[in-house]
Amino acid sequence: IATLLPTATAEQSCLAAEASDERFELRWHRVIERGWLHALPHRTEGLGLVEGIPLSFDAVKQGDELPLVASELVDAWTQPPTELTEAQLIEAMDRNGIGTDASMATHVSTICERGYACVVDAFGHLLGDEGSGGSG
Repeated sequence: IATLLPTATAEQSCLAAEASDERFELRWHRVIERGWLHALPHRTEGLGLVEGIPLSFDAVKQGDELPLVASELVDAWTQPPTELTEAQLIEAMDRNGIGTDASMATHVSTICERGYACVVDAFGHLLGDEGSGGSG
C-alpha cells in the first residue's frame, strides 16, 4: 500500500542558542506531507521525523534573545545505543548499501560467527546455533 501513496516530505530546522559560553542546538524534521507514512506510521520515529513541534519555534529569528527559564547540571554517563532487532540490522545494512537481498543472511551469519553480535530472544536469552534453542 505504501508504494501506492505519494512521497512523504519533511522540513529540517535547527534552533541554536548560547548560554554561559555553551552552545545548544535543537534540530528537528517537521512532517509537511505524510504521504506513504499513512501506511507505515511506525517509520516516523526511525526516520527522525517529529510531529507536534510547536510552531512558535518558527518565529525565532537570528539575534533574538531567549529567556533562560531553568538550568540544571546533571552528572550522568553516556549510554550505549539500544540493541538492534534483526529487522533493524537488515534495514540499516540496506540503507547503507551493505549487501544485497540475497546476501543479507550470509552477512548476519558472519557478524554472529565473528562475535560482533549474537541472536537473542525477546527476553535477552541467547539462542542456539539454529536460532530455536536456549544454549546460554
